[in-house]
Amino acid sequence: MKLKDKYKTLEEKIDSIRTRETADLGDKDLSKIRELDRQWEECKSSGLQLIESAWNPFKFLTGVKKYAYGRVLEAFASHNILHGQYDLLEEEKYWSSVWDFRGPVDEASWKRGHNGLHHTDTNVLGSDIDLNHGILRVDHGIPWDKFHLIQIPLYLIFMYPKFLEKFNSQMMGTVEFYRNKLLREGNRGYALTHPEQRELTKKELIKANVKSEKIIRSWKKENIDNVAKRSKSSTWKVKFGLRLAEIITNYEIAMTIQPTHQAEEKYPEGYVPKSKGEWYFMQMETTRNYELDDQERLDYYGGLNYQIEHHLFPDLPHWRYMHIAREIKDLCEQLGIEYRHDSTRHQTFVRFVKEAAKYSIPDFFRHKLFGKSKLESQEDKA
Repeated sequence: MKLKDKYKTLEEKIDSIRTRETADLGDKDLSKIRELDRQWEECKSSGLQLIESAWNPFKFLTGVKKYAYGRVLEAFASHNILHGQYDLLEEEKYWSSVWDFRGPVDEASWKRGHNGLHHTDTNVLGSDIDLNHGILRVDHGIPWDKFHLIQIPLYLIFMYPKFLEKFNSQMMGTVEFYRNKLLREGNRGYALTHPEQRELTKKELIKANVKSEKIIRSWKKENIDNVAKRSKSSTWKVKFGLRLAEIITNYEIAMTIQPTHQAEEKYPEGYVPKSKGEWYFMQMETTRNYELDDQERLDYYGGLNYQIEHHLFPDLPHWRYMHIAREIKDLCEQLGIEYRHDSTRHQTFVRFVKEAAKYSIPDFFRHKLFGKSKLESQEDKA
């Protein structure tokens, strides 16, 4: 089958799935998000009680784990709600226009950067803001710098414990200032937050930084400091427990979101699909799924293990991805398209770490050890 015909078939089939699922939206979707809401509040409440009443480390850490479980549920649900997955339902509380992310995140910047730049130009060099988080280098479009040598320990030890804060800085553009100070060629090769793909002016940068810091301080005060002060237990113990829970939450988010993209195919700077079908194909080629054991784990990770389906249908409730995935996989087999997936989350994460390690070394040695990427080889032939 010709590529043009594949794109046409993709467009017809995927659009028909979207039409069917959208028409089916209703009470069961509302019931699902209400139940998740109840679950994360119950987990946070019972976790906090354990932290407060703990008289030994085991009980304390059990409370931290329970609280973190609720926070992860809440954070991934927030991600999905801000995609507009419940905007067509009758309960206004879960509409993207009024939802508070429940983390140190500016909702408007998130929608513009994540929903807009990332979900539109997935893995397009210089456009996809999720591709180049902080100083992370996972493509040849970014000039190599000595700081990339330490990017794996830097992210695992320092960046991931505060992933939501760092992600917020990325979305608001304040990270551009630090890249300019840290890297020899500054922001060259990185996607920028401004719609015109230019660096923020000094005035814009200061304004964004002030707003970002205010959001972070306000969130910590309300959700950690004030909760600890209101507790009848030791303030420092509760504060320590909540901070540990937030570190776990950030790790879970980082290790779910990042690995499902960065190790996949990249598209050249300025790439624009010529049709909706071609755009669908791009989403399949630049994202990867991994298997989870059951529905509970699917809810825990907000359905983002079905990253392919999430990118094809970002505004459909996540619990629908499980049955949609079977259709998409069959469609890929029918058209001879690779359906990228791993059997475990661990495999996807290891794939990402290998990719980050590969691009952490100078290109001369990378080419000698691993060869050139598919996109580099195409560019050489052009």
